[in-house]
Amino acid sequence: MDTHDALHTWRFERSGDGTGGFSGRPSAVLALVYEAVIDGLPGATPSCRPRSVMLNQPRVRPDEQIGDSWMTKQRQPGDALPGSLIRDLRQQHRLTQEQLAHRLGVRGGKSVISAWETGASVCEGPAAELILRLLGGDSAKMDLSLLTDDVAQVWGRTGQPIKSWRQISAVPNTPLQLDRSKFSAAFPSLAIPPTEHYHGFPFVDVHGGPVYGFGSSGWAGVIPTNREEQPHYLWTFKRDGGFLYREPHWERDPRSITKGHIHVRSVLTLSLCMTFFLQRLASYFSLDGSLKYTIGLDLADMMGRGLVMHHPMMTFELVDEPQHPSAEDRVHVSVTASVDEISKDPLIPGLELVGELVAILRPDSASRAALRRELKASLAFDNRGSTLPTLGFLDANKL
Repeated sequence: MDTHDALHTWRFERSGDGTGGFSGRPSAVLALVYEAVIDGLPGATPSCRPRSVMLNQPRVRPDEQIGDSWMTKQRQPGDALPGSLIRDLRQQHRLTQEQLAHRLGVRGGKSVISAWETGASVCEGPAAELILRLLGGDSAKMDLSLLTDDVAQVWGRTGQPIKSWRQISAVPNTPLQLDRSKFSAAFPSLAIPPTEHYHGFPFVDVHGGPVYGFGSSGWAGVIPTNREEQPHYLWTFKRDGGFLYREPHWERDPRSITKGHIHVRSVLTLSLCMTFFLQRLASYFSLDGSLKYTIGLDLADMMGRGLVMHHPMMTFELVDEPQHPSAEDRVHVSVTASVDEISKDPLIPGLELVGELVAILRPDSASRAALRRELKASLAFDNRGSTLPTLGFLDANKL
């Protein structure tokens, strides 16, 4: 985690019916907060001090910061499309903004498409319906885009958001109504434990203290939780089965070993965390095997950035050169897999998702065999004795 993040948590009490809630009187809710200040690199020991705060002050529960408007909206014909959905559909079909404008017959050309995607203007009415018919935007892709847009409000709460980030998200193609008792008791046990992935996935306990919460909008984790501070890490899990996690690119520093490019190891780790987490989720909630999930991978601030991999000579301190730097600022890919497929072998949909990304930025390495080689190199890196495991949930014998 970045240095000097303030971490906060609130006392959670479970009632007899299993629903749970945060303790305190509605008019003056008090909770015990452990504020940890991290003074160094990952692994540093934080100093903690308990203190009481009012929950109705700027410091609030993580779950209160992410709304659920994306769950309650029912789109009607002609309604406006989220800019992120237009961009994602365009990229899925490998179209430039100019090419999409030409197909739609938009007189303003690229500038109109760009304005729709950035939110500078609204795409609604016949134009919105034409895009959906032309590019095939289904309900799952719509839900992914709306969830991304809702999370963006929290990510940008300070007015100076981190622009270089990546996120993984998943929504069921048929919205669920997860069992109330199981849903309210899902975390921390549902998360991949920190013995298998650094701080767990999604993160629940960081440097000895929980940084997540549960409330009316579902589960959420935000670091730091203080509204006045810029989020660096964020996740949310909704009762209809939707999930999203976002983190900054550690490679964004041009002085990094990747020289500002994105390491395939990073997106492999993120994608596999998602599919192995979905395997746990499917088992915990006993999901129907025929249910399908759409899993999305998004990378921001990608203009001019490419993908790098471990050096062919397996020298851990070196990476190769990028091949096709991105011509887009945002890159989105997605795959769809059934619960049966995810439960049987979560490695496969994870590799397929990364393969879609690699096919865009370095197509010669997009094969499943090439990605498995990169995974083996990543596991070897993990096994050098690092105290920060990232792929501990993988069985090396199955690679």
